[in-house]
Amino acid sequence: MLSEQVFFDNGRTGERVSVDLRAIANGLEIRDRRDGLMLALWAYDDIVAVGPEGGRAKSLRLGSRNDAGDRLSVEDAAQVAHLRRMLPKLAGPRFPWRRLGQAGLGLAALGLALALCYEGFLLVARPLANALPNSWEQALGERMAARLVAGYGGACRTAAGDAALAGLARRFSETSALGFPVTLQVVKSDRLNAFILPGGQIILLSGLILEAAGADELAGAVAHLLAHSAARHPTEQVLRHAGVGLYLLLAGDRPGASAESAANPLPDLPFTRQAEAEAEAMGRRLLEQAAIPAQPMGNFFRRMAQKEKIGGAPPDFLSNHPLPDKRADSGPTPPFTRPALTDGEWASLRAICG
Repeated sequence: MLSEQVFFDNGRTGERVSVDLRAIANGLEIRDRRDGLMLALWAYDDIVAVGPEGGRAKSLRLGSRNDAGDRLSVEDAAQVAHLRRMLPKLAGPRFPWRRLGQAGLGLAALGLALALCYEGFLLVARPLANALPNSWEQALGERMAARLVAGYGGACRTAAGDAALAGLARRFSETSALGFPVTLQVVKSDRLNAFILPGGQIILLSGLILEAAGADELAGAVAHLLAHSAARHPTEQVLRHAGVGLYLLLAGDRPGASAESAANPLPDLPFTRQAEAEAEAMGRRLLEQAAIPAQPMGNFFRRMAQKEKIGGAPPDFLSNHPLPDKRADSGPTPPFTRPALTDGEWASLRAICG
């Protein structure tokens, strides 16, 4: 890989780490050169230039709106040129500002004002997400789930499989004060992924179910996703990436079609490392409250991480949910736990898509 790339993680350890970069569909991967572990996954829309470097500078200093304080320094000339071609916003201003007339300056001032409004909105996305009524959040999640499921050709349905899903959802709903109904759906896809949408809407891809070694492993992934929803991370993502227009629509009687279209890209966006750390801790508490062993969840994530090391490309679930650098040790299995599903229910769920 390329040399002279340094990642400064101000948000966690303050360590400067030599890294390798890789552009994938979800964003720019930043990996520790020593062991290949992923330090960050920055969505392209969130990458910003920091420091005084302009379009002709030989180096770049980059940051991410979602990882405040973290910095990436790129000194390699070829990599700098590649990043500027891939992200034109890093190439510096291209407009001849001095030649613009009064109308052009007026548009520039308007653009600056809008940019400042947008940056301000990013800062308040989380408190706004926490302030939204549950009914609006649930309505938005239901509409987004309907669009996403339709895009996969509809949900997989069998009587026994639906009963297993309902039983797993009920296991979490009855033991945890989540504040929203848990809704699980399965769509047919070979990808190892699952999506969490506002209001407790979870879409499981059949490939992820077939990858799990047992119901407890799948329950661990579901608990992790429910933790994101309980912390309102999906709603925060909607507000960050769909902007002020979506919030104004939510302030009306109910979310409309424009809100659905604006929020549709949400499932492909990775959560921040802070959000993942919160979901890591809360997901384990949800499993404990539901009397489901937590150890299988750790086994599942570690196995997927091992696939990444062997195959080079991270499973989709890890791309959207990058693992915390130090996962908590689940310790010994506490007493009085019971499997998330019976063997028959688990077999029915695995066969739900045929």
